[in-house]
Amino acid sequence: MSKVYYFHTSKLDVVKFGFAPASTIALRLDDEENKIYYGVAICSKQDNFSRKYGREIAGQRVNKKFGVIKITPGMRKNFANDHEMCKDQLFNLVKSVVTKQEKWKRRVTEYNKKEKEPKVVQMNY
Repeated sequence: MSKVYYFHTSKLDVVKFGFAPASTIALRLDDEENKIYYGVAICSKQDNFSRKYGREIAGQRVNKKFGVIKITPGMRKNFANDHEMCKDQLFNLVKSVVTKQEKWKRRVTEYNKKEKEPKVVQMNY
C-alpha cells in the first residue's frame, strides 16, 4: 500500500479566526488503478480538534474510498514525481474544504448516514 498524505487545517488563519471548521484531509495514490483516493474528517462546533482522531477518521475514509480523483496522462506530465502530484492534489482538496464548507459538511454527513444504516437481513422461518 502506498503512502498516505495528511493535512490538518487547524493552523490556518481562516480556522483560527472561526471562519472555517478544523478538518483533516488524507490522500493516497493507487498506481495500479491510476487513481487518488481521499478522505475528509470535519470537526463540528462541539468537537475539540484532535490530530490523532482526525487522522484515524480520514484514514479510514481513504481506505473505504470516500472520494476518488482519476489520474489522467496529462496530470503526471506537470509534476517531477508522484510525491509532488499528491501534495498538489492534497492542497487543492484543502482549499476546497476550507472555502466550500457547507458542500463538504453535507457530503460528510451523507457519507456518515450511509455507513450507519443497518443492513437488512431476511430471515426465513
